[in-house]
Amino acid sequence: MTLIDPRASSHFLPLLPDVIGRAFKPDLLEYPFVRAARRWGFSFVQAEVSAVDFSARLIVAGACRIAYDFAVLAAGATTSFFGRDDLRSAVFTLDSVDEARRLAQAVDTGAHEHFVIVGGGYTGIEAATSIRRRSARLRRVPGIHIIDVADGILGSLPECFRRYALANLGRMGIEALPKRSLERIEGDAAVLSCGTRYDHACVVWVTGRETPRLIASLPVAKDRQGRLIVDGHLRVNERCFAAGDAAHVGHAGRPLRMSVQFSLSQGVHAARSILRARAGRPP
Repeated sequence: MTLIDPRASSHFLPLLPDVIGRAFKPDLLEYPFVRAARRWGFSFVQAEVSAVDFSARLIVAGACRIAYDFAVLAAGATTSFFGRDDLRSAVFTLDSVDEARRLAQAVDTGAHEHFVIVGGGYTGIEAATSIRRRSARLRRVPGIHIIDVADGILGSLPECFRRYALANLGRMGIEALPKRSLERIEGDAAVLSCGTRYDHACVVWVTGRETPRLIASLPVAKDRQGRLIVDGHLRVNERCFAAGDAAHVGHAGRPLRMSVQFSLSQGVHAARSILRARAGRPP
C-alpha cells in the first residue's frame, strides 16, 4: 500500500481557526506521513501526482511510475479564486497550518485597522470570531467585516440559525455585509464592489473550493464543481475509487457538501469496498 502526497504531513483543516483564536498549539494539527507510514505499515512517496492512466493502471508522480491494483483518489480541494489569480499573493487563506500561523502573526503585529473576511460560510464565521478573540486578548479593536455575494451569511442553514449567528456577530462587533464582493486590493487597502474602502486592511479569503488540477485533467465524468462522479460504492471505475472533497456523492438528489465528516466516512467505505473486491466479494 502506497500513499502519495506533495506535503510531508497531514493538516487537520477544520481546527485551523483555533490556531488564531485559542491557545491551540499548531503542531497538534500536523501529523507527518512518514510517522503514519511506520505505524501502519505502508509506503509514503512525497510527490505531486500529475497523471493517472486508468487503462494501464499507472500513477505518475514526479519521477515515479507507480502501478496499482486499486487506487483511491482523495486529492481534496483547494481555495478557488474564481479566476482572480491576481489576489493569490495579496490575501490570506486557511489551507494549511503555516497559513494559520501567518494570519495569527498578522493579528499580533497590530498593523491592521481592518480585517476583511471574504466568505460568509462556516470558515468565514470561524475566522472572523477567532480574529476578534485574539485581538481582544491583545487589547486591540480592529474592524472586522465579513463580505459575501449572497443575500446573507451561512446560506445553507435555516433562517432561525442564520439570525442567531448574525446577532452573535453583532454582539462581538463583527459586521456582516451581504451582496458585496472584493473589487480589488490597492496597496494595503481593500476596495469592495459597493465602493467602500478599508485602509490598512488584511484580507482573508475563505470563499469557494475547487478540485486540484489532477482531478480536472482526468477523462471521466465530473459535476459543475469539478468533483468526480462516483457510484454508490465510490467507484470511478472498477479499479479506481474517489473519496472526500474530490468525490461527488449524492444524497436525496443533492451532492454532499465538502466536509471532514463526509471525507472520513467515505475513506472508510472506499477501503472496505477494496477489501471486499480483493476477496472476490461484491462491493
